[in-house]
Amino acid sequence: MMAIMGATGAYYVSTVETPSKEITYQELVQQHLQHNDIKMITLCEDKTGTTFKFRAQIESHKGERIHLILP
Repeated sequence: MMAIMGATGAYYVSTVETPSKEITYQELVQQHLQHNDIKMITLCEDKTGTTFKFRAQIESHKGERIHLILP
């Protein structure tokens, strides 16, 4: 029973995303792109609202996680 609970807990921890800070397009360009500080950009559906939008999840070389809601 303890093994099942431990496996469930490990799965939950591995699938939960760390919170990210929302930025504007201008902040993205000025603070990250101009300084070549982007490690990876992932596009996904934004499920926080009722309208169909996409979100760019960005990971910087410094380890910072940010996101940008695309129009």
